[in-house]
Amino acid sequence: MRGIIFAVLTLVLGGVLGLGLEKLASFLPMEMDNALTRTYMLGIHPLALRVTICGVIGLILGYLIVAKFVKK
Repeated sequence: MRGIIFAVLTLVLGGVLGLGLEKLASFLPMEMDNALTRTYMLGIHPLALRVTICGVIGLILGYLIVAKFVKK
């Protein structure tokens, strides 16, 4: 049960941080903004995962924050 809560907290916090980073990226010059918010597709089309650099950074930061404050 704790693992499920840990995963949900990580995804929610990571998503919020990723959206915040995308909003902050809009204040950067156009080339940097496009690089950070470009959508990359991993996998084959029907089962592909679409990610952005901001989203990945947000998920990593979300995991680090939740791991620091929640005991597994």
